[in-house]
Amino acid sequence: MKKLSKHFALIVVMATLRLSAVADQTWLGGTDNQWTNTANWSGNALPGSGDWVIYNNLSAANLSNWLGGDFTVGSIVVSNPPAPVSINSGSPLFSVESEYELARLRG
Repeated sequence: MKKLSKHFALIVVMATLRLSAVADQTWLGGTDNQWTNTANWSGNALPGSGDWVIYNNLSAANLSNWLGGDFTVGSIVVSNPPAPVSINSGSPLFSVESEYELARLRG
C-alpha cells in the first residue's frame, strides 16, 4: 500500500509540473489593445510558443488587438466572447503552432 501511495504522489507531482510548463493566457484587455502589454493578460504574462491564447467571456475589452511584434502561440481558442475578436498584425508575423479553434464567434 505504501508503494502505491508513493507512485500516486509521484504522478501528481509530475502532472503539476507539466501543467505549469504550458500556460493558458486569457485576453482580459483591461488596459489597451496591445498584445505586448502584460496587464492585458491573465497572469500578467505574454503568451508564449506553447501557450493557448483564449478569448472568452472574461475578455471584456479591447477585442480588436494589435500585435506590435512577432508572436508564435500554441493554439487560439475563441469561445463566447462579448464582442467580435480581431487580431491585427500589420507587418509583424503571427503564427499558431497547432490549432485554431473557433468555438463560437459573435458578430
